[in-house]
Amino acid sequence: MLETRWGRRFFLTFGILFALSTSILPGVSAATINTGTAPDGPGNGATWAPSNKTFLGRAENPASTADDVWFTGANGVITEMFYPWVDTPDYKDLQFIVGDAGNTWDQTERSNSTHSVTLVNNNALAWNVTNTGTNGDWQIKKTIYTDPNSPVVIQQVTFTALKGTLGDYLLYVYANPAQYGNGNNDTGQTVDYNGQDMLVTTGEDTGGNASNASALAVGNGLGWLTQNNTLMLSNGFVGVNDGLTNLLGGSTPSYTMTDAYDLAQNGNVANMGEFNLNPVANQTSVTFDVVVGFGATAAAAESNAANELTNLASNPGATENSYISQWNNYESSLNQYGGIGGEQYNMATMVLKAAQDPSTGAIVAGIGTPWGNTNGPGDEGYHLAWARDLYNSASAMILDGDLADADAALWFLFNDQQESDGHFPQNSFVNGIPFWTGVEMDQTAYPIILAWKLRNYDPSTVNATTYADHILPAAKYLVANGPYTPLERWEENAGYSPSTMAAEVAGLYLASKIAALNGDTTNAALFQHTADYWAALIPDWTYTTNGPFGNGQYFIRIAPGANPNNGASVTIANGGGTYNENAIVDNGYLQLAILGIKSAQSPYITSSLAVTANPNAGESAGSLEETFPNGSISFFRYNHDGYGSTSTGANFDGTGGIGGLWPILTAEYAQDQFLLGHSVSSYITDMQSFANGSYMIPEQVWQNNPPSGYTAGTPANSMNPLDWSMAQYISLVAAQANFNAGNSQLPGMPMTVYDHFVANAYQPHSGYTVDLNSNQLVQGDALTIFYNPANDGSPLQGSNPIYLHWGYNNWVNPMNQQMIQRPDGFWETTISVPTTATSLNFAFTNSGETTWDNNGGGNWNYTINSGSHTPVASPIDTWPNPLVGGQPATIYYDGSLSTSSATTSITLHWGYNNWNGVTNTPMTNLGNGYWAANIIVPSGSQLNAAFYNQAGTWDNNNGNNYNPWISQP
Repeated sequence: MLETRWGRRFFLTFGILFALSTSILPGVSAATINTGTAPDGPGNGATWAPSNKTFLGRAENPASTADDVWFTGANGVITEMFYPWVDTPDYKDLQFIVGDAGNTWDQTERSNSTHSVTLVNNNALAWNVTNTGTNGDWQIKKTIYTDPNSPVVIQQVTFTALKGTLGDYLLYVYANPAQYGNGNNDTGQTVDYNGQDMLVTTGEDTGGNASNASALAVGNGLGWLTQNNTLMLSNGFVGVNDGLTNLLGGSTPSYTMTDAYDLAQNGNVANMGEFNLNPVANQTSVTFDVVVGFGATAAAAESNAANELTNLASNPGATENSYISQWNNYESSLNQYGGIGGEQYNMATMVLKAAQDPSTGAIVAGIGTPWGNTNGPGDEGYHLAWARDLYNSASAMILDGDLADADAALWFLFNDQQESDGHFPQNSFVNGIPFWTGVEMDQTAYPIILAWKLRNYDPSTVNATTYADHILPAAKYLVANGPYTPLERWEENAGYSPSTMAAEVAGLYLASKIAALNGDTTNAALFQHTADYWAALIPDWTYTTNGPFGNGQYFIRIAPGANPNNGASVTIANGGGTYNENAIVDNGYLQLAILGIKSAQSPYITSSLAVTANPNAGESAGSLEETFPNGSISFFRYNHDGYGSTSTGANFDGTGGIGGLWPILTAEYAQDQFLLGHSVSSYITDMQSFANGSYMIPEQVWQNNPPSGYTAGTPANSMNPLDWSMAQYISLVAAQANFNAGNSQLPGMPMTVYDHFVANAYQPHSGYTVDLNSNQLVQGDALTIFYNPANDGSPLQGSNPIYLHWGYNNWVNPMNQQMIQRPDGFWETTISVPTTATSLNFAFTNSGETTWDNNGGGNWNYTINSGSHTPVASPIDTWPNPLVGGQPATIYYDGSLSTSSATTSITLHWGYNNWNGVTNTPMTNLGNGYWAANIIVPSGSQLNAAFYNQAGTWDNNNGNNYNPWISQP
């Protein structure tokens, strides 16, 4: 399609005739114009655009998924455009450049103008962008939207001379494509498509496996300039001979376009074209259209661009009206909650809708790349699907009334993203192919919770195989691999995380209900028992009683080995340092209240809030909260967080960062406050204050005392908008509506979970000294013991803390376990009942064991009922899970040795803490594929195990051994 340009004098653009000047403009010398193929590729390495977006959009209801295209914008210009899916960026930026006719200066929209961005209509993602030159000489106004019937991004542009006339200026458009998510292997060329000259770019993804194309065309008011018989369109390599370098490069810029390369091959290519202002030289303004068409091939992109210009000329306003009308219809269908969310609410609902790819229903975390201007191809940014983020976005859609799109998002998780073993990957592209392959256990739980919210589990209403194909394998994966998580919700550390376990427990409990509805009583019992056991023991595994903050009692961020008091070290990612596990805190424990696992009034939660929500006390005291000068509050993810910009405001580069404050954590705190009976109106205002002028709520905001040039509480440079943040705003608006109506139910909470774990939880009888739920007196169950010293005149009245002193089978392995005081005067703690216990023995004492309440010398003694465990994990399972230090346990094995016909015996070879106390224990063949051995678990942090058969054949997990964690008793 490439044509020679010399000798062309006129062209006809859809009925509008433009005379192309062949003369030299006033003040321009007859410089040599470089043509042909651009040399010296591939150019500088490609990067993405800044991540603080001030506008974005797509058609609300494209005619087909092939017609979908997305755009974002920052600093007054279009940045990324995405096609054919929301995970596939095809552009870095598109902007205009203005110069004077005398070639003495040039200014870019992005860097040399002030920007104003407003919605064309409050209920549509169409934007008016006004950029005014910092020299006061020019102004560009743009209306930006897409065509619902074609993959084309449209800019209706008005260029105005604020001084003189248009003849005093030069105007260029500069485009930096990055086809198929890869800006380093593009080919740009000038193409004549049926008389319409275009800047066309084709390119492949980073693997060279797929390609697409874009075509930039102009018309309906302006055309391209021809100078010295050369069409002034150019394709060059960024930083070498692209348009910006041509005009502004070097220590003494020429401010003159001297490059008009027809072709630039296989590199980081940018396109530029100079407009012909001669026909309007005596005017002070001109309006015209700039369109970018996309397609699988260059021909398709060119056709889409050309047809769009024709349509815009023949039906002025029709495409824009259709685009706006679609969004208006969508917004009018949603729950508005009496308007208490304002324009911010409308934007939140539209951003979530825009972040969904209709081809599969996937909702990405954000349409952009954090710190994009220093990250390039290979960094997929946030335009990927995380099950956790998607859960929050889809849950917000449920609240705003968009059940259809929430349902589509769930089916993406089930049909496209879920792995064959039932788990969900760390993240994936919108077709479900994993990108990062880590395992975050909460992301396998959240799809179950979302299915419950949408009732996509009942065989009477959905496909009867939904349970068996999706929910059952996900729940089994949780049972077999939890509660330990290889990565918690911040994707950085492994261990026992309160936030992860909250999701696991809620997911498993709901899976038990779904199993029962589907007639699977066996797994229903398994899932409920596991959920109950884990829920009761979360404090044992993650609530420290010897921490350095406050009174030493609070939830920690993560316990590597299910013992928050054993001094294990946690190394924080991104150069944050290494610390004792009990000195690292986050607010993840609030998920226990938000998901209905524990009451917001639980002393475990309120005592933790006293540490992490201690305003401006600082991370040295464990506080994560900051209050800004305007009174708004927000929270750091955790103390010593390194995921953020540097102290100078430079972009995050993996080390040396300072974590910002996260608006989603303001919302989670607000939800907890709602559960305590408080209005969340002030937190809605806080979230509004964190947004930029376009109502985009970011991932992070600047902390107090930010780097020079930045303002505390405003969007930092990570990602904006973050869809999770927008979703949380919707959740708070729904909560406030409930509060105003006198409804105490937290919107989005799975109430079945709350009813089981909170509303119907066992409560001690007010007059009892000791109380417990007799149904929990079962081997291998979790048992909560309540004690009120005031009810029998105990000498322990006034003692703090109080310890449960307990043993089993007539005081085997006696130990002390610290209790926590409840608002009702009782003290409580939970133990794992030993799997061989037939009786339980206990008394109470103070910290020095100088004062006792032993029931008048008789202690308290209860009979324990027999329990059992059905192994489900492979190749090893344990009962209990996790193992409990000092207690009996059963180790189950169904690995490679168990399936060998040559095996007649298997021995468990085990030790602890890197093979101390090595022991060999014969195993018993259970006849169901598993072999079992009973041991007494040492009081260490980790068991080490391998297996061998009678022939001396080993299974040592390929040299890694098997290393289940040991929890505190």
